[in-house]
Amino acid sequence: MRRCVQTFGLYCIHALEALHIFILWPYPNSFQTVHISQMVTSLFWFLSLLYKSNNSYFSTRSSSSPQFPLGRRAACDIYWHGVSFHDNENIVSGQVNKFPGMVEMLRKINLSRAMRTMQELFPEEYDFYPRSWILPEEYQQFSAQIRMVKERDTTVSPTFIVKPDGGSQGDGIYLIRDPSDLKLMVGAQPKQAVVQEYIHKPLLIDKLKFDIRLYVLIKSLEPLEIYIAKEGLTRFCTEPYQEPTQKNLSHVFMHLTNYSLNVHSGNFVHSDSQSTGSKRTLSSVLYRLAAKGVDIKRVWSDIIALVIKSVIAVVPELKLHYQADIPPGKPGPTCFQILGFDILLMKNLKPVLLEVNSNPSMRIEHEQEVAPGVSEYVPSPVDEHVKVGVIRDTLRLMDPFNKKPTV
Repeated sequence: MRRCVQTFGLYCIHALEALHIFILWPYPNSFQTVHISQMVTSLFWFLSLLYKSNNSYFSTRSSSSPQFPLGRRAACDIYWHGVSFHDNENIVSGQVNKFPGMVEMLRKINLSRAMRTMQELFPEEYDFYPRSWILPEEYQQFSAQIRMVKERDTTVSPTFIVKPDGGSQGDGIYLIRDPSDLKLMVGAQPKQAVVQEYIHKPLLIDKLKFDIRLYVLIKSLEPLEIYIAKEGLTRFCTEPYQEPTQKNLSHVFMHLTNYSLNVHSGNFVHSDSQSTGSKRTLSSVLYRLAAKGVDIKRVWSDIIALVIKSVIAVVPELKLHYQADIPPGKPGPTCFQILGFDILLMKNLKPVLLEVNSNPSMRIEHEQEVAPGVSEYVPSPVDEHVKVGVIRDTLRLMDPFNKKPTV
């Protein structure tokens, strides 16, 4: 039985036991098409770890091939979309790796609204999310509250981090100490953003600030099923941490843990080891903390609680999106999705949620300069170790032919 993987203008046929998989990467230009082919190759490698066949084969066909003049028409078991549920509007069965509405719900403003609602209802249970204000609508409220704090104690000068609503990979993030430093306009349009309290006392390793990227699978909404990957990534800053001051607010390599920013630092270290360098495995960091006497079981338990509570906060809105796109009784697919949780550990080991990424990168290579002005992609052992496991176990969990019989 043939299995189909589709990108724009590319069909790949591969024998993978009894599982049909349809993959859609919606990237338009030729540079990214090369990137697509690398991702598809990587994904097939992931799949080959799962499904091995003595007579398996692989071929590529153009979208104008006589065999598929109008594109793939046979139903698949799993549809793997690149960005959102709506990458393909004509799916009436099977499983899609995106939930309708997930991209919108995890934008910074909507996530902050959902968290704020839960903080009002259960303040002690949701104290892992920093205090936030939505811009520009809450600018006056933000300004008034900061003014009151400073009037009460003139020695206090709190720091805040500003995140564009639709930003990703650290783009547009900056630190401020006064509301007058906010950049509220983009041209003639108000800039949608979230401003949050900056976490002043992060846990440091090797004098560097770091965060955790944890991969979480939402297998279904009803019933709600959440799977948390045991292994994750830790992304390190590339400049030794100092408490924020007016002089160092612009030092992004000191304060922002985003990989996409720090990779451009001259101090960034690509390492073949899982326990050294600027990107390491979560298990290596936890092992190091355990060697210092830290109660790792409690840290992990707190992280799990943070993930579960965060998902619960967005589920009501997600269900509305789901029912709007797939009303009860209407033919349609079921959905699942891998999310990327970005978590910061404070000095007291309390986990803090920074954000949730609806489309976490699954790349297993990084760009490296091999000659002046010449770069190529080389494998990243740390990414490979973590992400192969995430994809492998996700497909095993979602395999429709691996269901446990009900009694």
